[in-house]
Amino acid sequence: MKRYQAHDVHISIIIIPTGTFIPGLLRLQQIYQGLQPGNDSIQVETVKRLQNVSDAINFLHNIEELSRWTPKYIVLDCPTEMAKEIVVSHVRDITLGKRTYHYLLSGLIMDDRWESEVIEYGAINITGFRIVDTSRRYVREFLEGWRKVESGIQSNTGTAIQRDTISAQAALMYDAVSVMIEVFNKLLRKKPDMFRSNVRRGQVFNNGSRGLECNYSKNWVTPWEHGDKISRFLRKVELDGLTGEIRFSEDGRRTNYTLHVMEMTVNSAMVKVAEWTDEKGFTPVAAKYVRLKPFAEIERNRTYIVTTIEEAPYIMMKTTEPGEVLTGNDRFEGYCKDLADLIAKKLDIRYELRIVKDGYYGSENSDVKGGWDGMVGELVRKEADIAIASMTITSERERVIDFSKPFMSLGISIMIKKPVKQKPGVFSFLNPLSKEIWVCVIFSYIGVSVVLFIVSRFSPYEWRVEETLAGTAVANDFSLLNSFWFSLGAFMQQGCDISPRSISGRIVGSVWWFFTLILISSYTANLAAFLTVERMVAPINSPEDLASQTEVEYGTLYQGSTWDFFRRSQITLYSKMWEFMNSRKHVFVKTYEEGIRRVRHSKGKYALLIESPTNDYINEREPCDTMKVGRNLDAKGFGVATPLGSPLRDGINLAVLSLKENGELAKLKNKWWYDRTECRHDNKQDAARNELSLSNVAGIFYILIGGLVLAMGVALLEFCYKSQVEAGRAKIPLSDAMKAKARLTIGGSRDYDNDPDSRRVRHKSQDWSEWQCVYFRVIFPSPPDMEDIFQWTREGNAMQVRVWLDDTEHDLNQGDDHGFSPLHWACKEGHTKIAELLIQRGARVNVTNRGDDTPLHLAAAHGHRDILHQLLRHKADVNFINEHGNTPLHYACFWGYQTIAEDLVAQGALVSIANKDGDTPLDKAKGPLSKGLHELAVANGQDLKKIQFKDQSWLGMKTRSRDATLSRHKGIDIGELSLHTRIAEGPSGETWKGRWQKNDIVAKILSIRECTPRISRDFNEEFPKLRIFSHPNVLPVLGCCNSPPRLVVISQWLPNGSLFRLLHEETGGLVVDNAQALRFALGIARGMTFLHSIERITPQFHLNSYHVMIDDDLTAKINMGDAKFSFQERNRIYQPAWMSPEALSKSPKERNWEASDMWSFAILLWELATREVPFADLSPMECGMKIALEGLRVSVPPGISAHLSKLVRICMNEDPGKRPTFEMVMPILEKMQR
Repeated sequence: MKRYQAHDVHISIIIIPTGTFIPGLLRLQQIYQGLQPGNDSIQVETVKRLQNVSDAINFLHNIEELSRWTPKYIVLDCPTEMAKEIVVSHVRDITLGKRTYHYLLSGLIMDDRWESEVIEYGAINITGFRIVDTSRRYVREFLEGWRKVESGIQSNTGTAIQRDTISAQAALMYDAVSVMIEVFNKLLRKKPDMFRSNVRRGQVFNNGSRGLECNYSKNWVTPWEHGDKISRFLRKVELDGLTGEIRFSEDGRRTNYTLHVMEMTVNSAMVKVAEWTDEKGFTPVAAKYVRLKPFAEIERNRTYIVTTIEEAPYIMMKTTEPGEVLTGNDRFEGYCKDLADLIAKKLDIRYELRIVKDGYYGSENSDVKGGWDGMVGELVRKEADIAIASMTITSERERVIDFSKPFMSLGISIMIKKPVKQKPGVFSFLNPLSKEIWVCVIFSYIGVSVVLFIVSRFSPYEWRVEETLAGTAVANDFSLLNSFWFSLGAFMQQGCDISPRSISGRIVGSVWWFFTLILISSYTANLAAFLTVERMVAPINSPEDLASQTEVEYGTLYQGSTWDFFRRSQITLYSKMWEFMNSRKHVFVKTYEEGIRRVRHSKGKYALLIESPTNDYINEREPCDTMKVGRNLDAKGFGVATPLGSPLRDGINLAVLSLKENGELAKLKNKWWYDRTECRHDNKQDAARNELSLSNVAGIFYILIGGLVLAMGVALLEFCYKSQVEAGRAKIPLSDAMKAKARLTIGGSRDYDNDPDSRRVRHKSQDWSEWQCVYFRVIFPSPPDMEDIFQWTREGNAMQVRVWLDDTEHDLNQGDDHGFSPLHWACKEGHTKIAELLIQRGARVNVTNRGDDTPLHLAAAHGHRDILHQLLRHKADVNFINEHGNTPLHYACFWGYQTIAEDLVAQGALVSIANKDGDTPLDKAKGPLSKGLHELAVANGQDLKKIQFKDQSWLGMKTRSRDATLSRHKGIDIGELSLHTRIAEGPSGETWKGRWQKNDIVAKILSIRECTPRISRDFNEEFPKLRIFSHPNVLPVLGCCNSPPRLVVISQWLPNGSLFRLLHEETGGLVVDNAQALRFALGIARGMTFLHSIERITPQFHLNSYHVMIDDDLTAKINMGDAKFSFQERNRIYQPAWMSPEALSKSPKERNWEASDMWSFAILLWELATREVPFADLSPMECGMKIALEGLRVSVPPGISAHLSKLVRICMNEDPGKRPTFEMVMPILEKMQR
């Protein structure tokens, strides 16, 4: 138990026989009581009381059905012989698993003899305890002496008695006698006359009275006068016994003894795996596992006889060409023939294939030799060495022959005649709703229209006064016809030009809209199935359907394994089916061919219970009029059979397992079942091509044509009616009126067309991008949900993605639940325009999802070359490895994208990087691609030595989850903040480091004299403009705490701090070289370009190295948290060294802020180039005054790059109008970086 407890194993079941059930429970209680406090308790799920071995096996069957694949630990608290029988019965039962079971035998059962020739002991894991160590010299000499004593018994009886073990009970009894002998010897040596005076003729007297009377019926016992002395000598005994060293404690308990934990595992003899002593407790030992029995040698020089039975597609006679003569195994073909070839190749043997003589699989038959006929009988009589056929593994056959592991899994299935397909009718589009519902809809339509007309008439709000040529009139839009038109428009999801104005009318419209919404949604959801599916109505769909009716008869092969399954089954459903079949003997068939013929000619009135592989095979054969329905009724398998104890058994087992693992058996199944099919199956292309035919939707065309004809007829009637009215009014003939009306109909009103007032005014169309933004602002008056961006990216909706990106509070580098950023999805789905848009907006090209895949991995894996080139142009890492060790080149090679693979190698992708499995891209490539990449890599000078896998996932830049971006938070409760370290204190406020929502944050507490309600309001209006999540070079404000008198601005904590700290203070080993300085400058330029492209945030933001933060991946970010709010001290300047002269001398309204920011950027470039603080020797006031009034400027020292010096001078042009924009500076910096 301690061993199980040490390994944290939960004991599933304890099995105790009926005779020892109460003592077994008491022992279990003692174990629980003996556990030390604080240790993990032993968990027992089930305690089972059993009568015999059959009860145990039946109980294990129940456990197997409930949990087949989970480990099960069984404690057997029973005698040795019963434990052996349970283990052997378990192993021989083919329906019980072996590797998921582990037996623990209680007591000292392992001291008994466990015969090595019983191979079942080596097929399952068994653990037990032993007290006799047979490797000790004392024990070996004792057993040798015992054998010599019993040598006479062997000669007299003729039986060989093996004495290599002794039971624990006998060993303990022997040691007990030895202890008593030792005690009495010591007593007699010390005092020889101790018992002589008191012992006479077997009677012991105590002080002159008669000896002790051992009568337990009395309530008293007289102690023996020598008992105490014997007890003291017993406690002092020390001797070497069969059960080890024998010692006793002062209270008479045995001490210093050892229990050996023995184990028998699969194909291994009994070995010791641990020891337990009362002093040291449990101690594992190194186990030396020994095979239970070596594999028997296979004779390579003989030809083995393989018996089989002719049955398609397993074994068939091969069709020969005229004049062709086939001999030997070449006469046959089929699944089993190919399987025999593969097994023979694995075992390196020759074989001869023979058809079984009597044509049977094999069943018990007392009339033939050996008691079995068919293939089983030939194996029993040793007439054949192997049987390879569609022979089911059964317990009866397993008793007389050996089976391999199943090479095919199957079950009993139901074959019926395929029902005739039923095509939808002409008006099948009405089928989604029943006739009753359509009638109710019509009456609902009429009722709603009438009610709407009535409430519109009664409600005064539907009446209005309008001016007409005849004067003032009272009108109501909802006449009876208009009410019907409104209801019809709502029902058809089209609407109309009129709508109710009164509350009562709007209630009627609302409930009608809700009614039509649900009705149309339900109708649309079901319409596709009724129009596109040619339904096959099968009368039987499951075994339950079959058993619950009598119209369709069903049967099986007479005296086959399926027939025997139903005959023996105790399950209610199958017993009912057997009673039905057995009461109608004519439903049984002699051959499967007869049964299949009966299914085909019974017009759906007969079903055949047949093994599933045969069912699948027949369904693929002409005339293709049968089908399989329902689930399999049982689970069994076909196995390769050999005679009992055949040396071929183990080799065939390994061969079958190997063929199953490498997929050969699946290939054989596809070859003989599906690749040679004679039936046509509708594939996806056919389904797409034949989704709808004219017969499916003819009804709607009939309605359309009928409606058009009706409209033409009504128009003609209106024409005639109107002509007659006008003819009567003008007092002209009807024919003249109709001619005039016809001219108007054909030619129109020319006078009206020529009227200048009637001409349409053509408006100049708006710019497309402006229009789409206006359009989507109308469609989305409120911000879309964060989940929408991933859906839009997957669907390729570029316009909606663009509008989403225009909202600065959206973080385009966030990830979904799988870590996929929008750029990941664009690269995976191949949306080139969206990928380009995301990259332009600042999406990180080397960001990784949860599987460490970059967008380049997905573009390469899905063959999107245009996107791959965009990523490569933006410095995507071509050699980045994901969690499996694969680079983008691995995927391009695996999927055979030659041009993409060549592009990657040309861009520096290494062909020698190995993944976790040790495969390089060249190993993944197939055929000419591998050779071509090899030559290209050599031409590019690559070292082809394999680069072993090294986990670099920690280098990856993960996408931010939606919670991690914190872009959905604005107002924050100050009570949720945990501020622990003050970082800085300045005129604008105090800066603290803290924690919020499990994130490290920086909290800036603004310094204000008095927090008035107006300041609090301005704070709430201004801080959301600083929440810019949509650019990687802008550090947004996460949120704020508006808790007067404290106003707090919260930003993300970046360990590297500001650019000023990185350049001029101790940074823990980070060194900024010229290349990194250019990257910083380019990142700042990109961020400022984005800020200048949107609405001005606040007039009080100044660019300097204090306001540029550095991310973990050394990305420069412009800190929005350092912007000044409008209510802070407006005329106070904090960092004048970076400010332009006009910013220091002019009012905010007179400044050109873009030009001023460019001046500040020039100072930053100078600072990055020189690593010096501008005007460090001057105070802020002196610095600001000299820059504004005295022309103080930074000077570029010699040694700085000429291009950089020139750029600094251009950006510091004294004329603000001549300074470049950041969009102009970015290409220059990119060229300098290259």
